[in-house]
Amino acid sequence: MHDVVVVNTGDAESDHGPLIDSTLDACAAEGGAFSVYLMMPGIENTPVEHEARWREAGHETGIHFYANGKEGAGFEEAMRKDFTPFFNAFVDKFGHSPKTIRNHTID
Repeated sequence: MHDVVVVNTGDAESDHGPLIDSTLDACAAEGGAFSVYLMMPGIENTPVEHEARWREAGHETGIHFYANGKEGAGFEEAMRKDFTPFFNAFVDKFGHSPKTIRNHTID
């Protein structure tokens, strides 16, 4: 048996709940765990019970924010501003803080 890490860097910005299940199921079938990074539509459209089932199965959930695509000058401030509503929406809905967060930077 080999240890394997698969890093899926694609975006499915509006995916939520059942639209993500087949990916998590395929990962779990191979003994893996998956991190789901939800953008605002994913937070809004994923039922609380659905997100809880993912975590109970060993998967992780977090937020994916990106400062509305801003790059260059002002980027850091835009990221700070964008983070708060995503973080608050996630915590308010699911009742826990995300362990990890995805954005479009390598810091």
